[in-house]
Amino acid sequence: MNNNEQDNSKDLKANILNGINSITSSIVNSEDKLVLNNDSKENESQNQIEEQNDDEFIRITAAHEILIEAQTCDEQENYSLALHLYRICADFLLEELMFANGTEQSRIYLREKCAAIMDRIDILKTKLDPISSSATNQSSTDSPPIDQFESINLS
Repeated sequence: MNNNEQDNSKDLKANILNGINSITSSIVNSEDKLVLNNDSKENESQNQIEEQNDDEFIRITAAHEILIEAQTCDEQENYSLALHLYRICADFLLEELMFANGTEQSRIYLREKCAAIMDRIDILKTKLDPISSSATNQSSTDSPPIDQFESINLS
């Protein structure tokens, strides 16, 4: 083999090695992309599961927060706002009873809490809209029984 043929042979080997390195690098990059893609799909699936878990209790969480605010307004004798908030709270609990699959024990608990809130709503409605003038005079001197509703907690 002459020098020219040796040079061509070296160039050919170098080109083949560069090609192999390029292909190997390409394969490694593709595998990395697949791993990253699978990881992102797993993360997306995990996020969807977490969102579903969060959504499971969103009505109860909202009802609890609104109940606390309603009780605060009730204690401050802001009865119209408390009445409005109690109604919203009762709506959330009723929605939870209608649409969520829970144990019989949890359903009984929600019914009891909802009934207690609706009893308080009735008391506040009579407080705000007295039926007779005697009821107006009597209700303006009495404060509604708040102490029995301090025990209404959803947590």
